Order: sequence, then structure tokens, then C-alpha cells
Amino acid sequence: MTGQTILLVEDHDDTRLAERFVLERCGYEVVEARTGFDGLALSLAAHPRVILLDMVLPGIDGEQLARMLRADLESHVMLVALSASDEPDMRARALRAGCNEYVAKPVSPVDLAAVVGRYVDESLSLEP
Repeated sequence: MTGQTILLVEDHDDTRLAERFVLERCGYEVVEARTGFDGLALSLAAHPRVILLDMVLPGIDGEQLARMLRADLESHVMLVALSASDEPDMRARALRAGCNEYVAKPVSPVDLAAVVGRYVDESLSLEP
């Protein structure tokens, strides 16, 4: 195992299960949240390196959650927005809210692993 924790905030069970499967096969520890509220609580408890954040969530949406996370978490936590939204400005809104990257869904297993791997590899060089 890499020892790296990934928080997956996704309200669709099938999508969350598929993404979790890919990440666990890559050796990551995965914690999951179905809502923005749960994602906020788990982000503070689990100390993830990367948070994969669906932008369309019930309650607190991904944009609001990204802003809250950026206000509360250390700067080394990487936020990756995932969205199937067809809103033309969703990418810009996610980046303005503090996400490091925006990935359109559906995302292939190879692309998901590559995105997370980039940020985990980057974090290894930042640790003392």
C-alpha cells in the first residue's frame, strides 16, 4: 500500500463503487462520503492527500464544499473536481472554488488512476 488516503465524495453509489475499486487496486486507502456534509467531516477526520469531489451533490454542492475545504484544510490537500454536468462554466467555477483540477465524467479507470497518482507522487516529494 502507498499509505496515502483518498477521500471520495460522490452521491451515486455505482459511480462511487467503481471509483473506489480502481483506487483500491492502485493501493490507496479510500474513505467515502455520499454528501457534502459527510465529505467535510471525513476530510477533517481522515487527513486525505487527495479529495475527489463530485460537483453536483445534495445539500452542500461540490463548489461550496471546495470553498469550505480550502478555508479549513492545509494547502497540501489536493482537490480534484469530478462532474458530468453540462454547465459550460462548471470547470471555471470548480477551479475558482479552490480545486486543483477538473475532470469530466465519465472518467476512465486509467485516467482516474493517473490523476490521483500525479498528486500522490507530488506529495511524496513534499514530505520531510
